[in-house]
Amino acid sequence: MRKLSLWLLTMIALASQVAAATVSGVVYDLSLHPVAGAIVELSDPEQRFVAVNGSYSFNVGAGTFVLKATQVRDGIVTAATEDAITVTGDAHLDLILFPTLDEEDSLLNESDIEAAIADEPSFPWWLVGVGVTLVMGGVALWLMHRARTPVTSASQTSIAPDLQRILEFIKSQGGRTTQKDVRAQFPESEAKISLMLAELEGKGLVRKIKQGRGNIITLP
Repeated sequence: MRKLSLWLLTMIALASQVAAATVSGVVYDLSLHPVAGAIVELSDPEQRFVAVNGSYSFNVGAGTFVLKATQVRDGIVTAATEDAITVTGDAHLDLILFPTLDEEDSLLNESDIEAAIADEPSFPWWLVGVGVTLVMGGVALWLMHRARTPVTSASQTSIAPDLQRILEFIKSQGGRTTQKDVRAQFPESEAKISLMLAELEGKGLVRKIKQGRGNIITLP
């Protein structure tokens, strides 16, 4: 009887140790600000926690789990992160949400692109007035100079190699593609591809056309 009691006490102690693990942390955005209202989920057994002020906490046993956090706005997941974790005791794990870029469903056809461009405000050429002749003359001289300039111009050789590779990919697609296809072509994170395209757009090397939830990337 005494041995049975000792065995029961040992099993109870072990069970309490297994169930005593706490996994907690804070959910941040890319600016390292806590994300209020983020949904944090833990698998096996499935648990869900709404981080009202960005903080979350789960009580679990030892094991390997999938920890996932998402930010939802108007029923659409706008940012998310997911990772596999192994729990052997109390753990503090902060999470950083990355924007979800699965917005582009398919490449728009030619008429869609033309309609999108037509919707954009056009340059008010009527303001040029008397100077239009000089402008056209300057453009003609620039085109003549460009025709004699090698394809690899100074503006493109000065950019980083990874940005140059994206430009070459867009050229290989006939001068237009989707942001989704760019992301699929290069082994970079979703956030990195978005930043790289933004940098190319800022340099005037590509143009982004918004259509619905998707982005079309074209050469200027």
